[in-house]
Amino acid sequence: MRRSDGRELQLSVTGTPLRNDEGTLTGAIMVARDVTMRRQLEQRTHTALEALLLMAENLVSLAGSSETVPHSLLYHLADLTARVLNGKDVVLAVLAFATDQIEFVVQTSERVPLQNLQPGTRLSVTFSASRLLNQLSAGNAVSFDMIGLRPSERPGGQALLIPLRLRGVLIGVMALAPHDPQHRYLADELTLAEAVGKLVALVIERDRLLREREEAVASERVARETSQQMDDFIGIVSHELKTPLTSLRGNIQIAKRQLTHLIPQSDDQTIQMITMVQGLLDRAERQVMAQNRLVNDLVDVTRIRMDKLELQLTSCDLHQIVEETVEDQRRLTMNRTIHVVGYKQEVMVLADPQRVGQVINNYLSNALKYSAEQTPVEVQLEIQGSMVRIAVRDEGPGLSQEVQQHIWERFYRAPGVKVKSGTGVGLGLGLHICRTIIEQQGGTVACRVSWVRDQPSGSRYHWWLPAAMDNTMETIRLHHFLGDSAQSFFTRQARGHGGNIWRRATGVRSQEHFLYHAQRGGTPEI
Repeated sequence: MRRSDGRELQLSVTGTPLRNDEGTLTGAIMVARDVTMRRQLEQRTHTALEALLLMAENLVSLAGSSETVPHSLLYHLADLTARVLNGKDVVLAVLAFATDQIEFVVQTSERVPLQNLQPGTRLSVTFSASRLLNQLSAGNAVSFDMIGLRPSERPGGQALLIPLRLRGVLIGVMALAPHDPQHRYLADELTLAEAVGKLVALVIERDRLLREREEAVASERVARETSQQMDDFIGIVSHELKTPLTSLRGNIQIAKRQLTHLIPQSDDQTIQMITMVQGLLDRAERQVMAQNRLVNDLVDVTRIRMDKLELQLTSCDLHQIVEETVEDQRRLTMNRTIHVVGYKQEVMVLADPQRVGQVINNYLSNALKYSAEQTPVEVQLEIQGSMVRIAVRDEGPGLSQEVQQHIWERFYRAPGVKVKSGTGVGLGLGLHICRTIIEQQGGTVACRVSWVRDQPSGSRYHWWLPAAMDNTMETIRLHHFLGDSAQSFFTRQARGHGGNIWRRATGVRSQEHFLYHAQRGGTPEI
């Protein structure tokens, strides 16, 4: 029914007839109850549930789509919110990540222009009243007179601000403006608006995460492609550089030999000139060797990245490799002192002799480069149980704990460490390559620094390789684990592989690794 003031009422009417003693209808009693508020609440609940269901269905379709345009998504959310909250104009303002600066703004009606909620403005400026901003940050919905609205369009009306929060952080604001300037928000409307605000915040965050993921995937793909192109480029350039460097070094060596043959036939002045030229040629050869090492490092690091670094494992004497490598360095740096200490007898290991020599040479080169000319460098060889340890010690400046954590990384060069002798040419690849070479032969690497008066002073670079056991010890230990068949097994393998059972081992890094499998009943490939 309609009241005299024009408002409609919904009534619930019940009645009962009145009868006399003879059963004759004499009247009736009717009770009318005003259920307008209840019916409106039921209608709003029904409408809200339908709208929320519609919103959820649309959000599911959004989740399955590839569209991640922020403005389009926000407008879609604002439109769905307006349909859920019937009779409201909706404005969504999303903040830039970890700031209070507005990044995107959309609204469902131009009738409600919020002049202060524009991209680039800050909420701390828009809502100068700190109490209002504090309430929003705390997750409380607040109403306010139409601040920022054109008074001519919304005189005296109220808007409701709903905070959009995730994990306690304000990520945006949703403003609701009713069509009726006299409208006041009820408790159920506020609860519904807050629920919608939470859902909107989750969708905005989902979209942000999707965009970040797509950007991360794209960046990873570009990085992978760039890395592959770089590796290909390094491989090609390295190959093109090695040919002229090899030719140049060969010509220098030929020139040095020719000059040596001229000395017996020359006078003192000519000999003096020949000696000077030989010194220049020696210097040129050292520079060519340094450039050749850089090229080799580039080739090796490319092979490592492509998992194509090849090792030719064979039984070899580590003590002999150390002595030969040190002697080569002594000839190149005759003004330096290099000591070999520790175990000085034959030490057999299963390793690639050329690669092991490369590691020792790199350690020595670094020790000589970063220590003063008058200080000695020490190479130590010792046996520690089933492992053989080699250490190179210098009296250079040493490295801080932080730097020690990064020295094995590719292209890493310790900051602030100055070259004290020799050339400073380097790409920060040597130690990375050394670690890979040692680890692929079943070994480990480490760095230790001496400390004097709380300052690093001198470095000691270690690496370990598994020691090879002699044939008798191998037979005894194999017999212990494998039984009577061990002797014939060992003899057959030794006869077929030059006396070294491990020479053609596939996937077996050391004798200890073989015994580990044998003890547990396994059979490594031989």
